[in-house]
Amino acid sequence: MARKWWAIVFAATLIGPTLGHAENLVKEVKKAVERSTLDQAGTKPFHLKATLAPSFDRDNASGLTGEVEIWWASPTKWTRELRAPDFHEIEIVDGVKDWQKSEGDYLPEWLRETAVELINPVPPINEVLEKVKTAEVRHLMGQTNIGWVTNTGTAEVRNILRSYVALRDSTGLLLYAGGFGWGGEFKDYADFRGRMVARTVNVGTPQVTAKVTTLEDIADAPTGLFDADPKGGDTQRLRTVLID
Repeated sequence: MARKWWAIVFAATLIGPTLGHAENLVKEVKKAVERSTLDQAGTKPFHLKATLAPSFDRDNASGLTGEVEIWWASPTKWTRELRAPDFHEIEIVDGVKDWQKSEGDYLPEWLRETAVELINPVPPINEVLEKVKTAEVRHLMGQTNIGWVTNTGTAEVRNILRSYVALRDSTGLLLYAGGFGWGGEFKDYADFRGRMVARTVNVGTPQVTAKVTTLEDIADAPTGLFDADPKGGDTQRLRTVLID
């Protein structure tokens, strides 16, 4: 998947970390991701709402506009509503129960990816931390850039996938990160109950900007908010499968 300008910094020659430095780097990346991830155990229940629009005027006719709204009690108990011009979905997860009601033929990938990045900036965290151990590192303009390449494709048609993580040295926070099916640029951080959450998230190509307009506690959730009742839901739920 193509990425925006922040991937360019990894085109330069990078330096591989030594063993001791690699261990420290893994800890730094893990800490940065955990500080900014809402979708993890220990996060206080929250209500988040974000508006989505093209990042650049040249893409205003693309139709990449919408809303993401999430009511979250735990990693296994949440309600999410997604809106786009030709798509609307409500999904309720409560343990093993997964209720979904969708209007539209498919879940747009840009909308799915943005919804994930808002609360989980590096979804494959264990895989990323393993890659960081042997990744190439470059320090540039007050930031630490970490990059690695994965061979993809088939025996007949070979390809490579570039993945990356960048940290701001002064704060230890994520600047941008990306890989196959995930990634974004994170700005305007502010504290929320001990988490440092980006209020502006840029995702994809053409680039979409998500602006968080609401992030608040939900100490007393409305009755039925997380009830995954099979009645009235879709008999066949939409699923996204990422194919190399």
